[in-house]
Amino acid sequence: MFRRTQAVTCLVLLSASLLALAPPSRAQSGSTTAQEADASFLAKDWAKAAQLYDNLTKTEPKNRRNWYRLGIALQFHTVLRQALHSRGKQATK
Repeated sequence: MFRRTQAVTCLVLLSASLLALAPPSRAQSGSTTAQEADASFLAKDWAKAAQLYDNLTKTEPKNRRNWYRLGIALQFHTVLRQALHSRGKQATK
């Protein structure tokens, strides 16, 4: 019983310390640009998301999430643009 109590206490302390070290969420940061970028990303508006994440990487260069999402948005935007371009060429033939 004593070991179980120790284990539970250790888990609680570990969880509390991890939460204390976690970076603030988007809601806590209050950044309208970050919220708008997240919304554009989730809506799959790749061009707008890429532009907003590009701005965010300049203001928050150490934020890995912004860099990751910028890369994803650019990748999907480029693929979509290329697909539409090739479809347009197909239609003219």
